[in-house]
Amino acid sequence: MKWGLALFLIGWLVRPAAGLEIAGRYEWAEPTGEAGAFTQALHTAAASANALIRSLVRKQLAATAAPYSGVHFVETESGLAFDRVPGARPVVAVLNGPSIAWEREDGEVYQVAVAAATDGLVQQFTGAKGTRENRFQWSADGQTLRLTVTIRASVLKTPLVYTQTFRRTP
Repeated sequence: MKWGLALFLIGWLVRPAAGLEIAGRYEWAEPTGEAGAFTQALHTAAASANALIRSLVRKQLAATAAPYSGVHFVETESGLAFDRVPGARPVVAVLNGPSIAWEREDGEVYQVAVAAATDGLVQQFTGAKGTRENRFQWSADGQTLRLTVTIRASVLKTPLVYTQTFRRTP
């Protein structure tokens, strides 16, 4: 399996629970049910857009907000690195540090910030047309990772919100 290129180097290791090892590969555990939920959420969010651009909005969201087939966390000397599937251009952001500029493959530029949360890790992408928040939460034993994605855009009255569940793989 080909892992993505997007890397987020974080200033220190975030552990959602004391002593929990979060570094590792996680594969999408429920692609069938959660893919259906994503499709429904996509249609609901796109339906909130102006009728004249609804089809275009749906197509753009499907291309840019698609679920990840896997995520990978690696401990480095400077903290924790993150990459995702499908891949994207590399990004480097410091945990709880200033946001940095990042250009998506389609040319849209975002400010990216990474922050520790009491229940995990939050990545925030802010662009001219909207925002994407990735909220990662680990199970107590570190074997399951839950990702909640919230996408807000100026053309949407209703945000696109969906959840993915990943399981640690060897």
